[in-house]
Amino acid sequence: MMSGAFITIGVLAVLTVGLWMDTRARTRALREMRTQMRQMCRREQRQRAVARARRRARARRGGGGR
Repeated sequence: MMSGAFITIGVLAVLTVGLWMDTRARTRALREMRTQMRQMCRREQRQRAVARARRRARARRGGGGR
């Protein structure tokens, strides 16, 4: 009787700790994914801005040459 109760308590403790660690790992992974997405968006915006500036400079130069 007593050993069965101890086994159930141990199983419950292991399950709760496992779930808690799992949620912690998941939240950390989600946070890392979010920061990576933000960095990627920033990089894309920067590349877009650079391309726009280059295009504008090329158009200005081309227009002046012609």
